[in-house]
Amino acid sequence: MRQSPVITALLLLFTTSVSHAQFFQVIVTGPNQVSPCQAANFTVTVNNIAPVAQPAGTLTYNFSQGAGFETVLGNPDVHLVDSTDRQHPVLGLPAIGANKSITFEIQARYSCASDPGGVTDTVVLHLGGQHYVFGAYPYNIQVPAVLLTPGSNWNYSGAPGTVFTRTFTLHNSGIGDALRLYFIDNPAEAGLDLLSTTGVRKGDTIVLAGADFGPDGLLQQGESVTVTQQLRILGCDGGAQTVLFGWGCADGTVCEVDFETYQLAVVPVTAPKLELQLMQTVPVPKPCEPAAVVVRVRNTGDAPALNVSLETGFSYSPLSYTNWDKNDCFPLSAFRIDTMMVANGSPGSSVPYVVSFGSFPVDPDGPGGLSDADGDGMFDDLAPGASLQFSYLLNFNPGCMSCNGYVYSKYLGVRAKFSAACGPQQTALLSSAIDPGIAVSSTKITDNNPTSFQEDAIHNFRYGLSLSLSGLPDVCANDSFYVVFKLPSIVEPAPGFQPTMNGFAVPFQMLSNNSLAVYIPGFSGNLELPLLINCPPDPADGPCSKPNLPGRYQIRADLYWNCGNGCPAALHLACLNGVPFTVDCQFSPPGPDTLRAVTADGFTAKRMNLGYLDNTLTQQVPPNIPGINLEIGMPYDTVLLQVNGTVDGGINDIFDTTTLRLIYWNGSFQPYFNFINAKITYTDAETGKTIQCPLQMPGNSTQNGYQIRRFPLLPLVQPGGCLYAQNIRITPGDYFTIECLTVLTEALPTGPVQKIETFNADFEYQYNGLPTVCGSENTFFELINPIPDWGYYVDFPDTLCSTGVLTLRMAHGISQLSTDPFPQEIRSNNVYEFLNFELPAGIEYAANSARWIYFKGDGAGQQPVPDTLICQARNYIYRQPAVSDF
Repeated sequence: MRQSPVITALLLLFTTSVSHAQFFQVIVTGPNQVSPCQAANFTVTVNNIAPVAQPAGTLTYNFSQGAGFETVLGNPDVHLVDSTDRQHPVLGLPAIGANKSITFEIQARYSCASDPGGVTDTVVLHLGGQHYVFGAYPYNIQVPAVLLTPGSNWNYSGAPGTVFTRTFTLHNSGIGDALRLYFIDNPAEAGLDLLSTTGVRKGDTIVLAGADFGPDGLLQQGESVTVTQQLRILGCDGGAQTVLFGWGCADGTVCEVDFETYQLAVVPVTAPKLELQLMQTVPVPKPCEPAAVVVRVRNTGDAPALNVSLETGFSYSPLSYTNWDKNDCFPLSAFRIDTMMVANGSPGSSVPYVVSFGSFPVDPDGPGGLSDADGDGMFDDLAPGASLQFSYLLNFNPGCMSCNGYVYSKYLGVRAKFSAACGPQQTALLSSAIDPGIAVSSTKITDNNPTSFQEDAIHNFRYGLSLSLSGLPDVCANDSFYVVFKLPSIVEPAPGFQPTMNGFAVPFQMLSNNSLAVYIPGFSGNLELPLLINCPPDPADGPCSKPNLPGRYQIRADLYWNCGNGCPAALHLACLNGVPFTVDCQFSPPGPDTLRAVTADGFTAKRMNLGYLDNTLTQQVPPNIPGINLEIGMPYDTVLLQVNGTVDGGINDIFDTTTLRLIYWNGSFQPYFNFINAKITYTDAETGKTIQCPLQMPGNSTQNGYQIRRFPLLPLVQPGGCLYAQNIRITPGDYFTIECLTVLTEALPTGPVQKIETFNADFEYQYNGLPTVCGSENTFFELINPIPDWGYYVDFPDTLCSTGVLTLRMAHGISQLSTDPFPQEIRSNNVYEFLNFELPAGIEYAANSARWIYFKGDGAGQQPVPDTLICQARNYIYRQPAVSDF
């Protein structure tokens, strides 16, 4: 590298005493120009030109552009103090004697983020409690620019098996030096096998560096390097292939990428060609009434298709011939070739059904069908002109999902895979959309009931239905809709019970577990249930007797659809936990030994963080906005769990052994909640003091799918404990609130919103030496782990020189709900950083034609996103990051 002239910085600081005047001089030398990815050495000299010695201190070297500090060279007296900020390293300097100096070297490596142009670094001395700033010297950061020029055989025509050599040139037309060049190609995708190449091959990336550029190891301005590659044609189809190229750093960072396209034309050879045909429109099956699917597979080529296998599954997109999978709502079964049953050989749910014919040692479908064309002893080949008939059953399982779900439309696909002389081949077919149209666009079942009831009285429980359903009526001739109410033990149907809807009697049925099914004739109106509040007898003496204490209850409502054709499973459409209510059962006064208990009398779970009002995530939702739902969360949300506890008993009763237990079921070893901290606010009955104490954070335990957290209160009253310092024990009359701050984990289930139905809080303590729990409180919380989704469709005319439209649909947080699970909020779960559209040869992007339309998931309509779509290059569109909603 060329060196710059010496730049000297002189600072004069005069004080009141000439003998203490301080004179410093900083001299920095280095290169005139630096390129990103290169290491640059700087020599720094600090002169003490004062007549007195200077104490030890520090020097901060401030790089004006993005640079990574590497090392200190050549002077053991200078050491690194702080390299946390690699653009501003801090070095320790020793004491400098009168009229003495110290010299050292530092090295920096500039990143891709460095802007080209002139820059000036600064040096800051920290000596004797003062700091002094020196400008170093100006130098230039210069950036390379790489161009690709096709050479021989860049676009090539040949027969399968042909080996050919192609060349291309990478030229640096920029000012800066390039240390590494990258050429990214997927030859296998183009039907090619790369046999040899200039540079080092790492997967689909060719790296050029060092000796590839000549003795100096650099591709400087105006220099070029020619790449020579030898390739073999493997595929039968050919086509256009886009390659990426650019320059970058030795650590693998690619700084700049451009692209070019080459074309491979395969000379026609004898080859098989399989065509797939659906023999009829695929019907939508009814529950437990499967529909037959028949596919004809015919070889219209002039060579046999060998080792044929078939795959079938579902796709969300009519243009997606990959990423097929099974679907729990639409299981496939009874696979046949002609009349012979064939086993499905694909375990797991994230892969399609695979039907292989490699197990047929005899002809399964007679002349004109499968044969043994390759002589391997298996009838898994299709000769030219031959065909096979593939059939199976498409089922609909109404028990495929829990409440608040949605059955999406699907595309049923069949894909044939086979081999030929030029390698593996495949062809695919997708049906039109299988749209059961099953949707609940509103899951509102309003609980219009009071929150407190008296004992031994009949109350008309009222529920308002405002549901919008589609795709279900008229599917089955004898279908029915019904709401199942799960009644707590204290509630039962009143004598002569008859539910009504809009004033008219409706059928009902008592089920097991104190559940009541009410059949509804419509989806809107008022449903009334005359229910009796029936208090149990007075409790017997014991530690868990709770006379004169109101009980807290909830009624759950679940909406179901039944086809009525004898199918035992019903589709679970919607669910709701009713408003909690209390019943004050007036028992006889307790005796002296009746109540000795620590009981929970309140348990809530509430999301603490809020979303945004706008799609740019700049205006946060006010905490009091109407309609906000804080009883649902997704990964990384903060949730506050709050439990209230009371202590009851007689004189001299002590409950120091009390432990709070939080229990929920998720059937997994991974918890839904990570606990951050916990605290207790304790009110002592004897002194009236209210004290706040932190609680110890125990580990999580799992038992039979239950997640259990225990918070013992005993350490609080032991020596060193928070309550012990106030001379407080856990005794009757005390009450307290425990708050646990948690964060939802990535272990939340994906798909529909799921509710934690079993979420209990109770207090365990020792009574007569035995662990005792007196009742518990239940709450609920809903969970969703939203996933991104996307698809696209193309509307291109068949004529040349005409304009077509490509539309890309992207969605954040697919909840499988027809309503936004976070009303009044925008909750982004993913951010798209850029979009690359690769257009095939012969199709050009129309300048300034890109548009981005934003649809807000809660029905607010479409809004333009405040981001500009920029056409980065001929075949690519690039957009700055934008945020989307559910």
